[in-house]
Amino acid sequence: MRMPSSLVCGAVVLAGAGIAAQTAGVDPEQLLSTRLAFTAAEVGQVRQGQPVVRVKLDADELSAVGAIRLPGRKERLADWVKNIDHFRRSAEIGMAQPIPTPPSAASLAGVTLDAADRQALQACTAEKCAMRVSADLLARIQHEPSRADEVFRGMLLAELTGYIAHGNAAAVAPLVQKATTLTALSPELARFLERYPSATLPSADQMFYWGWTPAGSVAILTLHHLILYKPRPGEIWIADKNLYASRYFDTGVLVIGLYDAADGNGFYAVAGSRATSGYLSGTAASLLRRRIQRSASDTVKVYLEWLRDSLSAG
Repeated sequence: MRMPSSLVCGAVVLAGAGIAAQTAGVDPEQLLSTRLAFTAAEVGQVRQGQPVVRVKLDADELSAVGAIRLPGRKERLADWVKNIDHFRRSAEIGMAQPIPTPPSAASLAGVTLDAADRQALQACTAEKCAMRVSADLLARIQHEPSRADEVFRGMLLAELTGYIAHGNAAAVAPLVQKATTLTALSPELARFLERYPSATLPSADQMFYWGWTPAGSVAILTLHHLILYKPRPGEIWIADKNLYASRYFDTGVLVIGLYDAADGNGFYAVAGSRATSGYLSGTAASLLRRRIQRSASDTVKVYLEWLRDSLSAG
């Protein structure tokens, strides 16, 4: 099943701050109805294995929450996500390449700008550019277009090295602080997402990766911090922080909570995402907001359906 290509494809599915979590003893259906305000009909739809998704646009922020009941064991999905390249290729949402730590230029050797990126960069000015690059980086690429890939990789390496050393609290803190359900159910995960690297998260597996995601006629190059958190038996969280995106979105976080079904048959996945983008505000963007919101909803629905169908087939 092919994921829809759209302005929001990469950001909602793999780059957007989560508002869902898993804690031992939490009834997932009660969580949906009380904390996330799903109606009884919507909870019933989720129980039957059909996705329910809500998307909201507020100024320069896009938030989404979706839920579905899935077959099998939740540990299988968690292990699948850890193999991020296979997972993204299987879902047809692009590709990914893990980055060892400490990162090096060699670990980003596969990053290349496509023809659309190169054309956009040559047409850019410091005041207006379809690509998210600094004025200094833009000047270097335009001065030496033959070294565009090398210069761009250097920027990604600097972004990731800076994040590992200092984090990105200024950008992500406003998103996490609005994720009140996540903060209430797992304050330690919320604190880690907001305060990394000064905050630690015992029992968590972490990795960094770069990704390539199709979005209509162009593609988005991204940097990510993926966290798989199992603090106690039966409790699983998956979080993906988007550290950089070459187009459209500034920053974002996705959190997925996995909950065993009360009858022991399958589990619930509740996914929340929040992303910021300067493209969502202003007069021009207001003309596109309804279409963006509808596209985001469709994207998350197809993603959850793909998870259901893939786990059922396996």
